[in-house]
This record gives sequence, C-alpha cells and structure tokens, in this order.
Amino acid sequence: MSVVQDIKRLVKSRIEPIFAWPWSALIACLMAGRGFPPIFITVLVVFSMMLITASVYIYNDIVDREMDQYNFKKKNRPIVTGEVSIRFAQYFVVITAVLGLALAYIINWNVFVWSSIYFLLFFIYSYPSIRLKKMYVVKELTIAMVLPMSSAIGSYAVLNSLSLPIIYAGSTMGLFGFLMLPALNDSFDIDEDKIYGIKTLAQTLSWRLRTYMIGLGVILMVILTYTASAWFNFSLILPLITVVASILPLRILSRIWTKFERDYAYSTRILFQMYFFMIQILFVVSNMSLPFLDFL
Repeated sequence: MSVVQDIKRLVKSRIEPIFAWPWSALIACLMAGRGFPPIFITVLVVFSMMLITASVYIYNDIVDREMDQYNFKKKNRPIVTGEVSIRFAQYFVVITAVLGLALAYIINWNVFVWSSIYFLLFFIYSYPSIRLKKMYVVKELTIAMVLPMSSAIGSYAVLNSLSLPIIYAGSTMGLFGFLMLPALNDSFDIDEDKIYGIKTLAQTLSWRLRTYMIGLGVILMVILTYTASAWFNFSLILPLITVVASILPLRILSRIWTKFERDYAYSTRILFQMYFFMIQILFVVSNMSLPFLDFL
C-alpha cells in the first residue's frame, strides 16, 4: 500500500506536466485522424507520454531537491519533504522511462525515436554534468520544444509520417509557450534560481517586459492561426474564435503589467493555460471534416 501511496504522491506533485504534454500528443493524434484517430494507438501514445513525462520530471525533482526548498510551492513536493525516499523515486524514474519507451516502440519505430529524443532532451535538461536548465534561454527553449516534439509523435503514431500542418500547430503553441514562460512560470522561481546560479529570462527582464512578451504571444496567435487557415486550409473558425478569445487575456495583461504580485500572477497563469488549451482544441475542430465548417 505504501508503494501505491508513494506513486500517488509523486504523480500528484507533477500532475501539471504529466497532463499537459500527453494532452499535446493527444491533440496531434486528433488532428492526424481528423478528429477520429485509431483509439488503441491514441491510448498508447497518451500513456507513453505520461510515463516518459513522469520519469523526466521526477528525475528533475531528485536533482533539484535542495534548491526546491527555497520555492514557496516546490518545497512541499514529496521528495523535498522526505515523504518519498530518493531510492524509491529513482526506481520510479527508471521503471516509468522503460515502460514509456516500450509503449512507444510498440506503436512504431518513428514514435520510439521521437519519444527517445524527448526523454534524452529532458534527461540532460536536469543531468548535473550538462544541465540545460542552467543555460540562458536554452532552458526556456527546451521546454517550448515539447510542443512540436509531441506533435511529431502524434503525427507519426497515426499517419506514420510527418504532417506539416500538425507540426505548424505544435510549433505555434510552442512559440506561445516560450513567450509565456518568463512571466507566468519562471517568475515564481527567481529566488531559488539566483541562489543556485541558474540564469533565466525572468531574472534579466523586467516584469513589464515579461508581460509584453505574453502580449506579443497573444498577437502572434491571432496572426499564426490566420496563416494556418490560409496556408493549410484550416477552417476560418480557428482565427475568428482566436481573435475573440484573445480580448480577455490582453485586457488582463493591461492590469498586471505594472507590478509583479505572486498570487495574482498565479491566477493569471491559470487563465492563460485555459486560453492555451482552447487554441489547441480549435486546431483540432478546424481540421475536422464537419458540414458546418464548410461555410467557414
């Protein structure tokens, strides 16, 4: 029973990426299948991504357990508090990595290759001798790269080929993620990053510039969803709804750009995550063969 409880604690502590990155792979599968991908393959992709993501993020928690003590939220993670032992967490990392890559191999060779790239990239992101996390800008780029990589995984899983529209959608979301990270992700980690010599965009840019980056991201979403419609025949429902949905995020940015307040910034982060997921769903819907979309 203690094993089950320890697994629950580890998964719960990293539920956000364990949900978000498999979700992005699911979006790619749905796009590849025009809304109706093969169920068994799609389930394998999602579980493979969940296991690999759990592995690399818990490995990061093992490596960062000392610096996470200085973070207002991360200090409560089970590895930091000692609720889960380092040895158990290490076993968890190995087993989930092996199972996740094994599922990817079952799907097909290309999915296995891209899943392996994802695993290795995030392993060296945390690995002390390399530590991409400590490299300026590379840190943010690495995280943003998950979106096009998960798109490649979903595309190869369903089509056994690389779909340019799917990669375009994943890259669009990755660009937005990169522009959002300094303000609504790394801003919460500045103190611990300074102590351990990790230089990030959140440290070097003012809060105002970080919010401007998000605003630029929202504007680019409007432009890039329109070009997706023009270049790849996505329905016009994609840019039209994106324009309307972008009004609220831009209004909120206009209220928070003057000063960083942690609690308000955290609630804003949740709003932008919802905006992010909504755009992903729009990419799927606007790529489906639905009668009412023929008029748009």
